[in-house]
Amino acid sequence: MAKFLNNNDCCTKKPGNGDSEDKDCLEKWEEQLKVVCNEFSIKSAVTQESKAAYENSQAWEAKLENWKKIIEESDKKAKEIIRVLGFFLAQIKTVCKNAECTNMTLELLFCLVKSIYDCFVTYNEDNKGLKEQIEDLKKLLKCLTNVQNDVKAEVLKCIEAYEEKIIVVCETQDATLNKLLETLKCAQLLFAAICTKNGIKYKIEVMEKVFNGTFESSEESSEKGTELVEGHCDPADENYPCTDKDIGCEGLFPIDQNPYTTKISEDYAAADVRTKELEDLWIYNKKVSDQILSRKNSLKEAIDATKAAKSGK
Repeated sequence: MAKFLNNNDCCTKKPGNGDSEDKDCLEKWEEQLKVVCNEFSIKSAVTQESKAAYENSQAWEAKLENWKKIIEESDKKAKEIIRVLGFFLAQIKTVCKNAECTNMTLELLFCLVKSIYDCFVTYNEDNKGLKEQIEDLKKLLKCLTNVQNDVKAEVLKCIEAYEEKIIVVCETQDATLNKLLETLKCAQLLFAAICTKNGIKYKIEVMEKVFNGTFESSEESSEKGTELVEGHCDPADENYPCTDKDIGCEGLFPIDQNPYTTKISEDYAAADVRTKELEDLWIYNKKVSDQILSRKNSLKEAIDATKAAKSGK
């Protein structure tokens, strides 16, 4: 107000149309106030609009920054999963190698034990087993007439003692072979559950390939890759800042090499630059708006003071 009261150029001019000097200055200031009020309304609206644009861009930048951090953390976890899967897969391969050797050994053991039992009983007239040969020996010995009975009895006693041992061994055949077959079956089931195409080894290999990005599943991968490029968010677009739907996430591995990660990083960098530009624009508009507001308040104070001085005369 002091500026306007001290600067009394308008009051030193000759009044026109019979008006007083105070009235001439007052009218001029009132006209200026109307212009300044109009300028302030316009500039205030521009300032609010630039502030809203800056705040929206700042919120969008914060979202991108958060997504970027999540992606980086997810990439670290994915790489740790790959490391653990690699270690686990190496152990599984060792188990599969041992399981395969175990199956082969059990098959050989079963065949060997079966061949031992076949030496006792063959059920073949042309190639009789030891048990059957002993029975034939006993029959032939009993048929001998030129041997004393006490000698035959002694020999038969020895043969029968040996026969009893053979019978005991033969009686273990079913139980022994069944146990071997059961063991072989368990070993083969274990090998199938771990080492075949539908086993754990195959599934771990698939998981490792998925996380490494080398697993080929279908044509959807290439199509999704194209969609990611098309979904790029451009700060120069009139609809900026974008929404979550404009930048939809697709979980492609490896995370640090997929288009979505690249897009987020690029959009975050662009949003950071754009936010700073909008902040500078808002600060500039706010400064200009404050200057106009200061002129408005000074004019209003000068007018009020002039009216008060005039009414006091």
